[in-house]
Amino acid sequence: MVVVSAASFGMLAALLYAGYIVAGDVLLRQVEAFPATTVIMLAAGAAYGVIVIFGNFKLPDATMSWWAIGASAIFSIVALGAFFAGVERIGSANAAILSTVEPIVTVVLAGALLGEKIEALQLAGGMCILSAVVILGRSELPPDGGSG
Repeated sequence: MVVVSAASFGMLAALLYAGYIVAGDVLLRQVEAFPATTVIMLAAGAAYGVIVIFGNFKLPDATMSWWAIGASAIFSIVALGAFFAGVERIGSANAAILSTVEPIVTVVLAGALLGEKIEALQLAGGMCILSAVVILGRSELPPDGGSG
């Protein structure tokens, strides 16, 4: 049995996300954000379709579950479309830098809307992220806005 550490999964996620942003940038040189979003969502749907057909997958019975699935699909499409529109406007490097703020927004919203307690370690992590964004924002990017 192969045991993989959480740190390995974290590194793999970062590597795949970087590849995803670079691939998105290449795709956006050929098509606009909305068609790119459509292609990516259809590909993701096909991948999940394979899991449904060949995997041990059971569709939900409850109506509320279907509402949750529909809402998450809509939010995913809007988020991906907005991200690609941002990549088109400010370049992939700047979009990648700004996307690092996403966990901070998530924690703040969890505290404000769900009453989650924000710990000192989370605040320290948020400060590290914001510091990195400021440092990266002050560094020089290629003349094309960092999209290549």
